[in-house]
Amino acid sequence: MRGLRRAIIAAAVAAAAVTSVACDGQGRARRDLGRLGVEYSHQSLIRHAAEGDHRAVRLLLDAGMNPNTDPNEGPTPLMQAAAGGHADVVRVLLDKGADPNVKRPDGSTALHDAATGGHSPAGIALLEKGADPNVVDSARRTPLINAILARKEDLVVALLDKGAHAYIQDDKWSALMLASFLGQQKTVDKLIEKGAKVDAVNDLGRTALMYAASRGHNDVVKALIAKGSPIDAHDSGGHTALMYASANGNIDAVRALLAAGAKASIANTNGETAASYARANGHAEVLNALGQPGGTD
Repeated sequence: MRGLRRAIIAAAVAAAAVTSVACDGQGRARRDLGRLGVEYSHQSLIRHAAEGDHRAVRLLLDAGMNPNTDPNEGPTPLMQAAAGGHADVVRVLLDKGADPNVKRPDGSTALHDAATGGHSPAGIALLEKGADPNVVDSARRTPLINAILARKEDLVVALLDKGAHAYIQDDKWSALMLASFLGQQKTVDKLIEKGAKVDAVNDLGRTALMYAASRGHNDVVKALIAKGSPIDAHDSGGHTALMYASANGNIDAVRALLAAGAKASIANTNGETAASYARANGHAEVLNALGQPGGTD
């Protein structure tokens, strides 16, 4: 019994010592905040996180401030730090217990903020601490779509490697369509590797290949063709990728499509062909590639 009593007393003394050290640490942090003129409040934490003030944020947290605030009352400290691209502040908040998956009323999270701003280090820090890469906001956007829009291929790769759905699609865009439209070949390759469907269509019947061809992103056109994208697929108006490329004078895309077997004879619902569009827009080189030398049928 005496041994047990001594063990209990020793444990109590040790716990008291730990509590004392923690209290001393918080006290020192609060004194430092006072010397810096930093208010000890949640609003202060939110403001300094938004400003990227790493020292003030750390002191506020060391002084005992809860890193989580109510997202219904405005952006949390983590959201503010992520939106500003302050990766060091993001890491401090996460290390101190900030929840990476807290949602605003619209369903967006700190990861949405980092992706929207194109802040790859902040986004990657969130992913490393368990941020959900597939959360969807009220606009039906995921962090992956936001990262593609921000043209941050390193964050796209990190999102996909952490389990972001490569096949995500709303009525207008799939991730692959958007990356193809923007000419992001590395992203296109990674999306296909992770299971994006090259034959997917949107509400207008358009494919990723059509979008790449329309913008003249020849490397993307070739990559999509190589992965089996339907070359002569047509949208709701009967337009093919070759028509889009021809209309915009994208000669390299035209040649790539023709080399892959695209049919120049296909007409849309108005009876127009790739040559019709090339002629209407004065693209003589495209006409020649289509077998219409001199711009005549």
